[in-house]
Amino acid sequence: MECVKILHVCRNQTDSLTQTHHAVLLAFAEIVDSFTACVGQILAAQELEQGGFPRAVRAYQSNMLTASDLTGERSSQTDGVARYRCVVQSDEWGHESILPFHLQDGNPFALKKHTIPAYGAAMSVQVAIARIHEYESTLLDSATGLLLEEAGLKPTFGQQILVKPNLVAPSNAKHCSTNPLVVKSACAYLLDCGARVNVADSPAFGPASHVASKSGLKDAMAEIGLKVKTLKRAVPLELSGGGTIGLSKDALEADTILNVPKLKVHCQMTMSGAVKNLFGCVVGFRKAVAHNQLGHSHEVFRSMLMDVYDALPQAFHLMDAVRPLHKDGPIKGVPFQLGLLSASENGIAIDASAYSILGLIPHQIPLWEEALLRGMKGADLTGIEYPLEGPELFDPTGFELSPERPLDFHVMRILKGRIRSIQKYLTKS
Repeated sequence: MECVKILHVCRNQTDSLTQTHHAVLLAFAEIVDSFTACVGQILAAQELEQGGFPRAVRAYQSNMLTASDLTGERSSQTDGVARYRCVVQSDEWGHESILPFHLQDGNPFALKKHTIPAYGAAMSVQVAIARIHEYESTLLDSATGLLLEEAGLKPTFGQQILVKPNLVAPSNAKHCSTNPLVVKSACAYLLDCGARVNVADSPAFGPASHVASKSGLKDAMAEIGLKVKTLKRAVPLELSGGGTIGLSKDALEADTILNVPKLKVHCQMTMSGAVKNLFGCVVGFRKAVAHNQLGHSHEVFRSMLMDVYDALPQAFHLMDAVRPLHKDGPIKGVPFQLGLLSASENGIAIDASAYSILGLIPHQIPLWEEALLRGMKGADLTGIEYPLEGPELFDPTGFELSPERPLDFHVMRILKGRIRSIQKYLTKS
C-alpha cells in the first residue's frame, strides 16, 4: 500500500510575513508540487515557537487538497494559528523524501531533508491481545505465556533477562504501577523456560524496593524466589539532539529486556506505555534532571525518550492494560476497566495499538508523533497485525485523559526529591 506522509507547518496568523518569507513559502510549494502537488487540510493549533515561525514537522495520513494553501492563504484557523500540511509520496524504491521546515543555524526557514522508509508489508509487526477481566483470573498465567510466545519471546536456558516493571512512586502504587500478578506471571513463564531473571527499575521517586513494597510487587516476587532491585551503574548515552544521559549498565548488559509497562494517562506526555516505561532505565535523579534541562521543548524531550528506547538491547513488551490509570497520571488517578493484556516485540506498535483502542490519534501523543516522524516500524496502524484477538473487542467509553502540567521540573523539586531519597536510604540503613 502506498503511504502518504503529511508535514505540518505552523505560523501565527497575526504576524505578517515579509516578502522574502512569502517567497520561501512559494519556493517550498513548488518543490512539493514537483513530487505530488498535494496538501492536506488544516489541523488544530499547537504552541508556537517565538516569533510565530514554523516550529515542528509531523507525519500523518490525510485527505488531499491542492498545493495553493502553501502560498500563505488560509482555508481555516484555530486560536490565531494557521497550520498547513504538505504531502510527499513514496518513490518506486519504497522510500519517501520529505522536505520539512526546521529551526536550524538560526534560520527558521532552513530546509533539512529526511528520507524515511515507506510503510507496507515489509514494515508489518504483530501485537498479540488477550481479554483478561480480572487480575485474579485463573487464565492470567496461561494467557501471559501464550502472549509472550506469540510475541516471539522464547528464552533459552541460562539466558539473562531483565524484567522491567513500571514502578514510579510509593504514592498510589497499587494503581499507578504494573500489577504484581502480571509481573509474577511473566517471571514464572521465563523461569519455566530456564532463564535467569532479574526484576529491576529506577523509579522517579524513591528506591525500587520501597515502591515495590507499596505496590505489592515485593511480596509477589518473594513467592517465586525473586527480589526487586534498583537499576544502577549509569553510563552516558549520546543523544541525537546533543548532550548525554545516564543509562543503566544493568539494562545495557542484559541479553534481553522484558518491558512490562502499565498503560496510563500522563499529564506531560498524554499517555505512558512501553516506550515511556523504558525511561526508567535512566538511572535515578538523572530523569528529573532531564526534565529540568530538556523540558522546555516537547520535541527535544520526546526525541531523548526515543533515543533511550533505541539504545537498549532487544526488548519484548507485555502491556498491563487490564485496568489502566485514567483521569490523572502518571501517579494520581483511578483504574479504568478495559480488560486488555497485550504483547509484542515492538514497543511502538504495542503503544500505538493501545492508544488507538482508546480512540486517540498521533497528534495527541508526542511519542507516537516522534515515531512517525522517524519512520519507525510499528508507528503506522495499517502495518499492525493481530494474531489472536482484535482491538475492536474493547470498549473505551468513559476513559478520561489527565489535565496537562508543565514538562520541565523546577530545580527545587529535584533537590527535594534527592533529600527524600537520602532520608529513606538512611532510614533503611
